[in-house]
Amino acid sequence: MPIFSSPVVVDLISDVTVTQPDETHRIEGLVYEPTKLTIPIKNYIGIPCSLRLISRVTQIAKENGAKINQPLSLQEQIVDLINNPYEEEIKTDDKELTPFDSYIKKHKMFIFSQNIIEFSSKESEVELEVEFVPITIGEFRCLLAFEDESSGEFIIEIIAKSTLPPPTEVSSNKFKTEANKTYSGYIQLAQ
Repeated sequence: MPIFSSPVVVDLISDVTVTQPDETHRIEGLVYEPTKLTIPIKNYIGIPCSLRLISRVTQIAKENGAKINQPLSLQEQIVDLINNPYEEEIKTDDKELTPFDSYIKKHKMFIFSQNIIEFSSKESEVELEVEFVPITIGEFRCLLAFEDESSGEFIIEIIAKSTLPPPTEVSSNKFKTEANKTYSGYIQLAQ
């Protein structure tokens, strides 16, 4: 009896829907001062794996608290980060930037303790140290993509707010003078 064989072709199509980040963390810090946050990262992929950390930062509110209209919704930002993970984090405008403005745009306000996350088992958890170092006042969203091309990816969101430090009084002495007048006095220095 003859044996016949035939190749079988299977075409798999997947549709992944992303609605929101897997976790959201909040941090608030003073402008120009580092603020630390420890995030426990659990293995959402469910298998031992090594994941690359990719981040993208967008400003979501101005210094007065007014919300900034985003060109993409949060869901679209997440999909864009997954589809284009290595795209420039901060896009420059069409206008020419001064060297100072260019320097400010390149500032990394989020510093991470590691760029590669190793999960030794499906139940393992890793702590990620995040340092928030703002140089502008406002509210920011940092999307963290943990991805491996063969294992998968997941997203964590950090909402960070930078504020002004409380005012400090330099001297308890008050002086009053008028135009074209002079004043002489003593300033007490604390010992």
